[in-house]
Amino acid sequence: MFGRDREVGRGFYIKVGLVLLLVLASVYLVYDLNGSSLDLSDREVRLIVTDSMDGGPTDYPISTIPKDSLVMIEHLDDAGLDGLSVGDVLAFKSLGLLFTHRIIAVDRENRVFTTQGDNAAAPETVPYSNAIGKVVGVNHWMGQAAMLLKQHGLFIGIMALIAIAGYEAIRWIMRKGDSDENPGSLPEGSEGCGVSRILAKETPGSAGQDGHGYRRE
Repeated sequence: MFGRDREVGRGFYIKVGLVLLLVLASVYLVYDLNGSSLDLSDREVRLIVTDSMDGGPTDYPISTIPKDSLVMIEHLDDAGLDGLSVGDVLAFKSLGLLFTHRIIAVDRENRVFTTQGDNAAAPETVPYSNAIGKVVGVNHWMGQAAMLLKQHGLFIGIMALIAIAGYEAIRWIMRKGDSDENPGSLPEGSEGCGVSRILAKETPGSAGQDGHGYRRE
């Protein structure tokens, strides 16, 4: 009994440890994607599906943005936009689409940015009114995972269900094997009933007892 309790306790602590590990890993991934910050106010995550910023490493804080990467965008007001400079990656809207291109010039008097993708052929002019904010973090493999889910979400879901069903089947087979190896053991919860029946059979002083004080059968 005590061995079983220790086994159950060890399994419980292992599960708790795994949950804590997953939580810590998730927090770290968010921290890294958010530019080494846990402040998520005025932030949004976007999936980059083009290679316009995949021009190779640079010396800027946002070195490059490979295709199929997740980026964290910090929304900025006009005062925040005034703080941007050459090398920052600006997030802006044009023709209903969102772009993330590097700032190559700033005209603060006319409140206009000139941007260009690291892998793009030509620059573009972006007024402050079209700017959303700046990119503060990039994670390529998280973006690849998101793209995989987006493209093959149904298939991955089916495979996950099959894996869960297989795991449960293995657990059932193992429990069945344990019960076959111990055929004389009583089902859980039946011990108390058996003791009650024995006590009822051998309780002295009740009607129908023989001279020795036991019930006659």
